Amino acid sequence: MDLEAKLLKGSAIDVCGLKIKPLTIGEIVDDVGYEKYLELLSVLLINKNKIAHLFNNDEVKNNLRNFDLFLMDEGLVGKLIEFFKVFLKNESVSLVDGDVVIIDGEEKVIVDEEENVIDERERVFVNRDNYDEFLDVFCQMYYVRDAKEQKYKPANKKAEEFIRKLEEKNKQYAKVKKTNEKSLFDVISGVAWKAPNMNIFEIWDLTVYQLYDAYYRLEIIDEYEKIYTGIYSGAVDSKKIKLKEYDWTKKIKLNIN
Repeated sequence: MDLEAKLLKGSAIDVCGLKIKPLTIGEIVDDVGYEKYLELLSVLLINKNKIAHLFNNDEVKNNLRNFDLFLMDEGLVGKLIEFFKVFLKNESVSLVDGDVVIIDGEEKVIVDEEENVIDERERVFVNRDNYDEFLDVFCQMYYVRDAKEQKYKPANKKAEEFIRKLEEKNKQYAKVKKTNEKSLFDVISGVAWKAPNMNIFEIWDLTVYQLYDAYYRLEIIDEYEKIYTGIYSGAVDSKKIKLKEYDWTKKIKLNIN
């Protein structure tokens, strides 16, 4: 519940000691670029459950974790590091001894008695033991749907080759995005022009989570108004429907990873 409230407010989320502040739509457009945004988000779709059947050894299969997949390919772990750099707005991210190390905070360097220079900034380690905590938060923060629905966009040719090799020509991740599927910009435009107290100039300050929450809430409110207009006009028999299902304050299920 706390996570949902913070996502709705657009607050920073604490994950393993690291504060993760969601990017606004404006930052995605101006600082990241939409194509790069989609490319890096595809990192979150690397999922052990989609390829576990490729491993014959049950012990390996049972011990496999999502983070392990990145360490199997230099291109993939490179994209994971780039993902953290971009979405955390932090260039101090690197791979050290099999962990992704994130140096957080402002530069804080001291010199000890032996004149050794020591960087005292906090270090957060992302590894096979805690990666899924980061994965869960990022998937909710940026509305990354289940990989069964989401179309995977390979980060580069090497990553694409690696995924295809693992899946033995399984085309789950290689599907082309359908032309009739709503893009982020379709949702931005719809909410900007339809939502009360919102316009095309101010919407860029919203986070992706806030945007989709607004989009689905507007859909629910529209359905609510149609039903009650039908009831008042006599076109809808209220005894034949469950009115609770059309409550405009009902919980929104975003179907994320």
